[in-house]
Amino acid sequence: MPPITAEANRKQRLERAAEIERRSREIELRDLQSRVRSQQVWQTGVQSAVRNTVAYRNRQTLMNELEAMINPPPPAPEPTVVYVEAAEGSDQLGTPDFNPKLWMQKSRSWF
Repeated sequence: MPPITAEANRKQRLERAAEIERRSREIELRDLQSRVRSQQVWQTGVQSAVRNTVAYRNRQTLMNELEAMINPPPPAPEPTVVYVEAAEGSDQLGTPDFNPKLWMQKSRSWF
């Protein structure tokens, strides 16, 4: 076995360092490729969810329009007029049958 010289030792160290650097780059490249694939899968999922949401909203809008055409809402009831006779009503503010004439006739103490 020939003696290992300093030059041969240095050459082996450089080769080993180059091999480690090459493997390190390969691992880093594989890691980046894996991250890119994960990002693409995530983005595809998001785009699919957006498309599904838009399609669902469009279907719901169409269904609501069809429902409104088939079953229109009933007409609003006619408003009713309630007439309060002058002798009727209450002199209390805020009551449903409040009569301002009775309220004006009410005696008040201002002092």
